[in-house]
Parts: sequence; structure tokens; C-alpha cells
Amino acid sequence: MKPEIYKWSVFYELLRIYVNLAQRLFYHKIIVQGKENIPLNVPVILAPNHQNAIMDALAIVYSMPGQTVFMARADVFKNQITAKILKFLKIMPIYRMRDGIENIEKNKELFEEAIELLQHNKTLCLMPEGTHGNKRHLRPLLKGIFRIAFWANERCSEKQPVIIPVGIDYSDYSSFRSQLVIKFGKPIQVSGFYPEFKTNPAKAINRLKEALSMEMKRIMINIDCGEYYQMVDYLRNICRQYFMNKEGFIKKNAWQRFLSDKNFTEKFNQLYISNPLLIDNLNNEIINLRSDFKSIGIPDKMVFNKPPTWFQIILKSILLILVTPIFLFGYIIHIGIVRLPKIINRNIEDTQFHSSIKFMVTTFLFPIFYILLWFIFLQLIHNIWISLFLIILVAISGEIAGLFYKSIFELFYILKIKINKNNFERLRVKYEKFIDLIFKNLNGIELKNS
Repeated sequence: MKPEIYKWSVFYELLRIYVNLAQRLFYHKIIVQGKENIPLNVPVILAPNHQNAIMDALAIVYSMPGQTVFMARADVFKNQITAKILKFLKIMPIYRMRDGIENIEKNKELFEEAIELLQHNKTLCLMPEGTHGNKRHLRPLLKGIFRIAFWANERCSEKQPVIIPVGIDYSDYSSFRSQLVIKFGKPIQVSGFYPEFKTNPAKAINRLKEALSMEMKRIMINIDCGEYYQMVDYLRNICRQYFMNKEGFIKKNAWQRFLSDKNFTEKFNQLYISNPLLIDNLNNEIINLRSDFKSIGIPDKMVFNKPPTWFQIILKSILLILVTPIFLFGYIIHIGIVRLPKIINRNIEDTQFHSSIKFMVTTFLFPIFYILLWFIFLQLIHNIWISLFLIILVAISGEIAGLFYKSIFELFYILKIKINKNNFERLRVKYEKFIDLIFKNLNGIELKNS
């Protein structure tokens, strides 16, 4: 095996530091839990859920010390230039059955490389679901990760490999300044399944697969309600603050949000099994309520927001008017970079790639833009510090423009609520009664040990 794939790289490390800093800016909050579960100086195979394309891999890069090596689907390596870039990024190919039976044989050589990596006590990351999905639901796991784990167990005589399940959760898949939660689960000792693997490989692989699947579900948001997935996911979003208040969550931070969502979805999973008729009735009621809100042109996510007074509305309007010149400046000067990801994403059908495109474009274009702008200021002013100060002001104007843009829409809908006060209040009361009914049904459910 060529050592470069797992050998420490100074250029990769510099890129990793920069990308991790960019993630700090891209997300409002990043929470990493369970790092104490990762053993030191042993072969580690990471197994995260896969819902948000490249952003999932970047979440691992952010949360793991050292330089993790990844395995990704082989079809993205077809272009030679792309393949070289991926190799620099410490990504190896892996073939799936859909790539053709003739290509599966190539995995033997690739698996040998992965095993050699693990023999050097490095960290390997595979997405065991094979490809990403657009739902907060764990899909069936593929067998590649387990074959690598067992073969590595044969070869790593001194220190045997462990599989670490990883749960990755986003408060929103594509929105800028969303929340990211990464949770590392308890290590699964491959050696505990190895004796059975020697006598019955298929059965051992299935048992290890079941164990990993169970552990992954413990540490991620897993909505397992069949055809009612959309309803549960909708309620999880729309009623979060209501349920957090009811359940006694005080801080309302990113970690508490994750715990509340997990608690909510697990109770719904059990309700789906124990009372499917109730789930169906709730689904029909939700469809009617959403239709009512759509008829008055107000986002139903505002149902539990306390409408401000007319005085507060006027005060906010005056503030927005005063800030308008800064908004126009910030919006116009940044519009090219802000709009470019949206233009690119129009041609990308897989919406789970949209946040990846947004992140990559802004991460690499904004520094170039600000450096060029700083150079222009420097030529005009001939003072380094004043030029840097102006760049900071330009960056701040961009932040203000983003906040202004959101505030304008909020103000627009607040005014609609005021104008449609009677209809809004009627629907709000219906929503509260409906949510109270849900809470009563969920409150009686005792969660299984998770």
C-alpha cells in the first residue's frame, strides 16, 4: 500500500484546520458528545449515519483528532483529477453491488489497503448505509464495513479493532447557522463476534450488523413510523419549543434540542407500534390544520409565537428603516457569492448536496473575495490597518444584511397575523388542543433503555 493515504500530511492538516474554522462560522453551534468512548492507540472504524452528503464527512473531520481516512463510493473516482483530489483528502474508493459484479472483486485490494491502515492503529471511517438519504431514519447497513472489521481482526494481532457508532444530527439540513450535534457511541468489540465468524461468516456478519444498527439508533434521531414519517418530522419541528417547555428543558440549547427531539421521536415510534389507529387520526388532523394555515398565508411554524404589540412592530419597523442603507450595501457587495450556491443547486436534484455546495462555495470564495477587496482598499488608502478595518466593516455589513433579510420576512408575517388576528387565534387554539392531545398520549409512554 502507498503510505501517503494514512501518513500524516502537513498540507492536509492546514486544510483541516481551515475547514474546521469554516464550520465554526457556518454553524450556529456544534456539539460533540461521547469522545471519551474512542479508545487510544487501537484500530478504530467509525460508523456514522449518513443524511447530509459531504457535510457528514466534514462533521467527522471536525470532531476527530488526527487525520481520519474515509472510504466513499467508487463512482466518484472515475475522473482522474477528482481521484487525485480525493486521495489527497484521504478518501479511498469502495465498490457497491450497484457498481457491477465485475467491480466487486476490486474491493479485495482496497480492503487490503484499509486493513493495513488499521494495522497502523489509524482511524477508518465508512458510512455503513452505503449512500446518504434525505430522512432522519437509519437505513439498512451494507456488509463492507463488517468484512473489513473481521479481516482486520485476523491481522491486527496485538490490538484488535473496534467499531464506534456515530450519530450525526442537524437542526436543519441546508440552512446557514443551523445546529450540528455529533455523538460517539460505545465501542463494539469486533473480537467478540470473531469466533462465530470463523465457523459461520454470514451469521457473524449479520449479528455484528444488528449490534451496530441497534447502537446507531441509540445515538441518532431515528423516525421509524413508516408512512407517517413526514407527520412526525413536521411535529418534531413545529412543536419543539412547546414540548421542551412541557418536558422541563430549561436551557433550550443545541444539546437539549437534540435530546428533546430524540425523546419525542422515540415515543412516537412506540406509539406507532402500539396504536396505529391513533397515529392515522393524528395524521388526518395535521393535514387539515396545515391546510387551514396555508389558506391564511401564514407559516404554521409561527403558531406558538407570541405576536408583538403594535408599539413593538412600529419600533422594529423604524429600526429596519434606519438599517436599510447598511443592508443594501452588505447585500449588493456580497450578492454574487451568496447567490452562486443557489444557482448551482438549481441543477442538482439531490437536495442533500445543497448544504455541501453552499458550504464549499462560501468557504473558498469568501476569503478570495475579502483578500481581493483588501488589496483594492490598500491601493486606494495605502494603509494596512485602515484597509483591514474596512474589510471587517464589510464583513459585518454582510451579517447585518442576512439578519435584515430574515427580519423583513418575519415582520411581513407578523403584520399578516395582526390583520388576520381572529382567524389566527382560532387556528392557534385548535393547534394547542391538538398538541395537548399528542402530549397526553406521549406522556404515558415509558421509553425503553436507550
